[in-house]
Amino acid sequence: MSAKPKLYAVGILEDNDALRSNISHYLEAMPDYFVVFSEPCYKNIENKTIDCEPDFILLDIHLKETSGIDLITDIVKKFPETSIIIMTGDQNEHHIMKAFESGAKGYLYKPFTMADTVATMQALLSNGSYMSPIAATKLIGILNKKEPTVSIKDRFGLTDREYEIVQLIKEGLAYQAIADKLFISYHTVNHHLKNVYVKMNVKSRSELIANYLTN
Repeated sequence: MSAKPKLYAVGILEDNDALRSNISHYLEAMPDYFVVFSEPCYKNIENKTIDCEPDFILLDIHLKETSGIDLITDIVKKFPETSIIIMTGDQNEHHIMKAFESGAKGYLYKPFTMADTVATMQALLSNGSYMSPIAATKLIGILNKKEPTVSIKDRFGLTDREYEIVQLIKEGLAYQAIADKLFISYHTVNHHLKNVYVKMNVKSRSELIANYLTN
């Protein structure tokens, strides 16, 4: 008998009633996802016991009660295993950076399709993080403007190859493109990046970029 597929629990914090309802109904109709809460504000669940910790939380960046970014730390404390996906139409690059620094794992830009929500969660399951092309471009734009006073290579003790790969990530290259450019395999790139993640105390490409920006 084959094993049952894993069901992924999703929480939604969005103060646009129509959008929140659409996302909730869409996910409930999907075979691999179910909604554990769908609320317009965090205070509705802050002191409530949630039977199942969500694998993902879709978080609006501009809730009526407060900034969604300011809630990330509290949400992570309440749900330490969840992956937070920011939902916003705000393209402020500093908000993007602060969200990832605070612990967000993904960025979903409005307007988005309902299929985009699932695609983002699938990307998180595969890669541990997800940035839309817009978010990645804006973060890399900040990165290219910033002149670090201390080389990231020296600060974190990166090898020449690790530093080379980090620089290519800075340029926005995907892992396979890095492998092709350096004439090495995708798996070799992944191996070097795992070492970089350990040295820089990050867990994903998104955190790597944020760490680079703040160092």
